[in-house]
Amino acid sequence: MKDYRVKITIRNERILSAIENMGFPSVAKFCEENILDYTRTSEVIRGSLKPINEKGKLNSLVENLLEILDLEVKDAFTERQLRGFKTTSYEVKLKEDELKQLVNPVKNQELKYIENEVQEKISEVLSIRLTPRKEKIVRMRFGIGMQTDHT
Repeated sequence: MKDYRVKITIRNERILSAIENMGFPSVAKFCEENILDYTRTSEVIRGSLKPINEKGKLNSLVENLLEILDLEVKDAFTERQLRGFKTTSYEVKLKEDELKQLVNPVKNQELKYIENEVQEKISEVLSIRLTPRKEKIVRMRFGIGMQTDHT
């Protein structure tokens, strides 16, 4: 059974950052100030409206948007973004530990590295200082390198 439902929404970070860097608190305010169609602009940012038509030309809204933001096409869109997206949001169900990895994968990688290093040092010390039988007993009692500990 999963613990969380996470919705992931696709947005063009390049355009959103450019809008924010101009001092606008929202896309709606940006559109209002620059007399742009909010709905269509949002569709371009989500990727549901392709920036280019079948002939490979930019649509007029995107031309205006890029001119206002002072961006080149290559600076505003990736090749994938230029083709648009059929689906612009995804929903996934996750367990709590999966969510933690999703939220902070770098920290989890650091923890795994540290845990592995500690395990190696413990194994090294146990194998040097104890007989194989005593080492096995200590490992079993404290669950070192095993799923569960034993009494």
